[in-house]
Amino acid sequence: MAKGHRSQIKRERNENNRETRPSAKLSYARVSVQKAAFVLDAIRGKDVTTALGILADNGIKGGEGGTHLRNMLLKLAHPTQEAAAVIDKLGLNFFDAQGKMRSFADIFPEMNEAMSKLTDQEKLEAISTLFNSYDISSVNALMSTSKDRWTKLGEAIGDSAGAADKMSRTQLD
Repeated sequence: MAKGHRSQIKRERNENNRETRPSAKLSYARVSVQKAAFVLDAIRGKDVTTALGILADNGIKGGEGGTHLRNMLLKLAHPTQEAAAVIDKLGLNFFDAQGKMRSFADIFPEMNEAMSKLTDQEKLEAISTLFNSYDISSVNALMSTSKDRWTKLGEAIGDSAGAADKMSRTQLD
């Protein structure tokens, strides 16, 4: 075996290991969601954090949740023709009059309500058309969360910033 060939194999193995570390995955997911949100210029940090919290409550944590959320954002921003037809049929609107994405706390409960009259098969087909099949469990978790839960978790996340600041000041005293 040539020396250059072994070096190439070693480089590839190191690259693969780097990509599978949990910290690398989480960092990649966070950056991916941030890029998607920046491109959309619509998602507030609290909205993303609340969605990630809901996913974590449903066992979808860290980088996996971030990746699912990024995929969903991109699909909502640029639906296929088939997805656009489903969106129209269900009467969904993800953007306001100024073209800014509406809050997840509005979008996902409304999607759940719009699909409540569908059979299980029709609902799964609609979700599969709107999103990647890889993301269905995350979509279902976000859709099945009530508007009230979205609000309460969002408020708790907002309040946690004040609590962290207060704790920091107390420790410095």
